[in-house]
Amino acid sequence: MSDYLPKLDRELSQWMTAFLTALNDHAQLPGLSAADRAALEAAAQEYQTALSAHTAAVNAARAARRTRDTAKDAMKKMIRPIVRQIQANPATTDALRVRLGLARRNGSASTAASNEATCPLVRIDTGHRLRHTVHFIEATTPTRRAKPHGVLGCEIWVAVTAAGEAADASAYRFLAMDPSTPYLAEWPGSQIGKTAHYLARWLKTDGTRGPWSETVSATIVG
Repeated sequence: MSDYLPKLDRELSQWMTAFLTALNDHAQLPGLSAADRAALEAAAQEYQTALSAHTAAVNAARAARRTRDTAKDAMKKMIRPIVRQIQANPATTDALRVRLGLARRNGSASTAASNEATCPLVRIDTGHRLRHTVHFIEATTPTRRAKPHGVLGCEIWVAVTAAGEAADASAYRFLAMDPSTPYLAEWPGSQIGKTAHYLARWLKTDGTRGPWSETVSATIVG
């Protein structure tokens, strides 16, 4: 048997309004107390309030997406002629093209970057209690999750200090070597409120290590 309650919010809202109106026209309906009526009306009002907030949020998100798309298109329109000028300039080197994320004259940007791996870019997600999610990507290809060619994984070091204090170089200790992003750093309750400072570098398949990343710090949240 099909459900008599509409699935779409707009239709359900209209149905509920009509139902309550009809219910109020029959104040002496057997088996339905005044308390039942009051509870149902309160639940219906709470639903209507939540529905209105949801509708407003959806409309705001659509407007924000249109604004984003317009801004993105404008940015792309501006950047393309600039890139053409840079690529056409005889003074532009392949090393600069790699830094800019552009294609080399004889290959792709990703090929260039993989052959000239620099250091990881590190980002810390603190959204979970007593956990840091350590994201790392290659600096020369920030839009890709893949490791550079010839890299075994990311070597992560950490130093923990009191809130607001900087970390001395001697305070860092090896935390992990992770072959793929992200790495989950779990912390005990005794570290709540302290600051974890992270450094990372690529460990290559030949055993050598790349340069250090920038230090990225995050509070250990309880």
